[in-house]
Amino acid sequence: MGTEYADVADEYYDATAHPTIALLRAGSMAALRMLLPALAARGEVFAEIGSGRGGALRAALPGRDVVSFDLNPSMLVGVPGIAIVADATSLPVLDSAFDGAFASLCDPYNTRRFLSEARRVLKPDAGLLMTVPNHTWVRHNQAQEGLTDAAVIIRSTGRVVVPSFVHEPSVQRALLKESGFQSVDVLQVELADVIAATGITSQRLLDDSGRPVSPFIVDAYLAR
Repeated sequence: MGTEYADVADEYYDATAHPTIALLRAGSMAALRMLLPALAARGEVFAEIGSGRGGALRAALPGRDVVSFDLNPSMLVGVPGIAIVADATSLPVLDSAFDGAFASLCDPYNTRRFLSEARRVLKPDAGLLMTVPNHTWVRHNQAQEGLTDAAVIIRSTGRVVVPSFVHEPSVQRALLKESGFQSVDVLQVELADVIAATGITSQRLLDDSGRPVSPFIVDAYLAR
């Protein structure tokens, strides 16, 4: 996460204050559950990049080593195991260090520099599972806010503008391949399924007529 997230870290995981973020996190976790068998079929050492306090990959891979990275120390509070404060675009590890990596809601740093860095720290046959908010919904909100490559988080003390680099799947696939990945699978998580599973709703996911801007909540990519 970018340094701007330090301004919302204290309430980021409050589903009542931030139902949209809670739904996005739930959608990202749904993608992890669906794609975990392909990501972690083998291997012992994995990375969770931009992990925040979630520790999702560690919980999903008991008995295996997971190293958590986040730029904000406050986001790593309570994360078990090895947790390293680091920029996602410059990870302090050797080449080919990991058997797989998970980057949940990585839109704040979803750039060629990050994707190339992820490819560097992964073994040649290892995969990167990354999720971002659904591109259709992001474009709708950016148009309403007059923003490009950014998003607004509404917190108790005001609005915080944070980086948000989200692309259409064809563009994201091309960026991953330009960064050294050979194959890319795309999964889109259904909004209705996440609402049914969590019981959470958010007006920010609806258009002016009260209908969902997109049937999907999260776009997920498994790249090798």
